[in-house]
Order: sequence, then C-alpha cells, then structure tokens
Amino acid sequence: MKTSKNSRTTTPSGTQPKPELTVPDTNTASKRTRITYEKWCVKYRPVKNPFNGNASFDGYMFETYGQELWFINDQPPCKIWTLLDCDGKMRICEGKHFVNRIGYFITGVAAPASRWFSIKAD
Repeated sequence: MKTSKNSRTTTPSGTQPKPELTVPDTNTASKRTRITYEKWCVKYRPVKNPFNGNASFDGYMFETYGQELWFINDQPPCKIWTLLDCDGKMRICEGKHFVNRIGYFITGVAAPASRWFSIKAD
C-alpha cells in the first residue's frame, strides 16, 4: 500500500484514497439556518399538545416521558424538534435529541433534510 506525505491511506494501487476516509465536499454539506421562534411557528406550524392544556411555549411543547413521549415516538422523525439547553441558552433544533433536552415539538411541516436549524427560544 502506497502512502504520500499528504495522505494517510490510499488504495493498494496507490491512485485513489478510500472513499470512507475522504473529506466530504463542503458545497453539498448541510447549512445552518437561524430563524426566530415566531417565524418558525408560522413556517413549520407546531402542533398543540393534546395531553397538557398548560404546556409550555403556548401549549406546543411535549414532555420527555409518559404518554407524551409515546406520542412523540409515533411521529415521523422529520416533524420532531427538540428544545435544548445549550450552555444556558434555549434553542430549538430539528430532530429528536437526548442530550440537554428540555422538551419536544411536533410540526405540521417537515424540516428539510438539507438544513440544520437553530431557533433561539429564550
């Protein structure tokens, strides 16, 4: 197996690097989108929590346990969003996260796969 000073590994022929070790093209990488909570509500239409009439965030937030979590688990992954505590700042991000989670949201509109979101929720 040939190696060069600029490459850690190459194929046995020495011509092409292993595809699983290459750096992804930055032009096709996902992009971070920052929008306000109000714009997020208008665009993605969060669903009211039917289990708790006094749920946080105007009745949209779901808890992380019990029947509310079961309801979350039955939803399409692209419509699940998580409220996170990021170093004391509250953010809503697409997807179902576990670390630093405070609660979940379900939206009527799916999150696009080509974007990452950071919605300031303070």
